[in-house]
Amino acid sequence: MTSSHGVSQGYNGIAALDDKYQIIVPAKAHGRGSEHQTLESVIYGLANNFERIGEGDVVKQAVITADN
Repeated sequence: MTSSHGVSQGYNGIAALDDKYQIIVPAKAHGRGSEHQTLESVIYGLANNFERIGEGDVVKQAVITADN
């Protein structure tokens, strides 16, 4: 994994969770130091998981926060 501190062996993770029950809905591990390229795929995974259980498009009503 390449970062501003050089190269190290490891992975970075990103997850989305339900604010009411604190359940991780989708999660993703990757070998890049930066997470901003994975946000879109996690949002897609969130929408896909909720559509599969019949909840519809929850992304339209979701509040999404992310850090840098």
